[in-house]
Amino acid sequence: MISHQLLELEQSIHNLSLEDKLWLLDKIFEQVRGTAENQEESNPQQTLNYDERAKPIWEIAV
Repeated sequence: MISHQLLELEQSIHNLSLEDKLWLLDKIFEQVRGTAENQEESNPQQTLNYDERAKPIWEIAV
């Protein structure tokens, strides 16, 4: 369900000029990009590094 606050915001955006809408859209994209980047920094994907000195698993198993 859409909140009353979002409906009011939609109406306010409707009343803006095209220039103001584009400015607002740019600001929203900046915030979304920032949020996505922060999530990537807080949850970095682990990468596996190959160690050539490590014994192969079949040698360890034997």
